[in-house]
Amino acid sequence: VSRLEHSQRYVVSVIIADVDGLKLVNDQRGHQAGDDLLRRAAAALRHPFRTDDVVARIGGDEFAMLLPQTDATQAETKLEHIRDDLRQHNLTHASDLPVSLSLGMATAQFHDLSLAEAIKLADDRMYQDKKNQKFWRAAKNDWQKNVDEASQRRSSQNLKKVQDHSYLLKISYPLFFILMDIHWWILLR
Repeated sequence: VSRLEHSQRYVVSVIIADVDGLKLVNDQRGHQAGDDLLRRAAAALRHPFRTDDVVARIGGDEFAMLLPQTDATQAETKLEHIRDDLRQHNLTHASDLPVSLSLGMATAQFHDLSLAEAIKLADDRMYQDKKNQKFWRAAKNDWQKNVDEASQRRSSQNLKKVQDHSYLLKISYPLFFILMDIHWWILLR
């Protein structure tokens, strides 16, 4: 980090990634399932980077990518590549545990932002992404729950209507024959 900060090519972007749900996977399915999730996350992260880029696991469920000579626009493109690769990875590696990452990015350039500040900012943005994902997942779950409940209400209402119609048929069917008998009796008289 120090070498990059003092080099002549001091435009460095930082991406911080956090594997979502690792603690839950470890707690509910065991550490072997958690290790598998980490391996699959690392495989998804490996693809979009160059040989000069540094990709490293920096904590239990966190990865950092240091991208020398990569401005903010190029780093945003890398983030989109990571997201695309992750979607593709989850499609091609069928699992009941899809890989989900929270991502944050920042760029240190000359004297605008130090590399240490960029790392901190990328980490803060990653946590914001994690909060946003939790919010949208919760909102989606609430929405799905509401749709399911409405569907169940409609189903019970429809069942009630069918039962009501069935009852009417049970009453009206004999009535129909009685009326037919009366009709024939009148005609034959």
